[in-house]
Amino acid sequence: MINISETKTEEFLNKCFIKTFEKKEIASRPNVVPNEVFFINKGLFRIMVTDNEGTEHTIHFALENQFITDYSCFIQKIPSIQSIQAIKKTETVVLPRALIEWGYKNLQ
Repeated sequence: MINISETKTEEFLNKCFIKTFEKKEIASRPNVVPNEVFFINKGLFRIMVTDNEGTEHTIHFALENQFITDYSCFIQKIPSIQSIQAIKKTETVVLPRALIEWGYKNLQ
């Protein structure tokens, strides 16, 4: 674990923002490079893939107090194969890629 000063914590939090997704709203789509990590304050996401015939397959659920993104694609900066969809109204804290990269450099 690391110790973070109040100043750095405040600077980090000021770069986050709250976003609410309505039921069935898509937070992240396939064929797009994911550039955000979501922290779920309240609600529920499902992570799914769609096969060549157009059938959706749920592969994971993300619950309150969890982070979610297509991590492999996020790290590699390649288009995602997953969709992230709100199962019910879901409030998130959004951590943009620029903030994650800022954290790597400034929070050690």
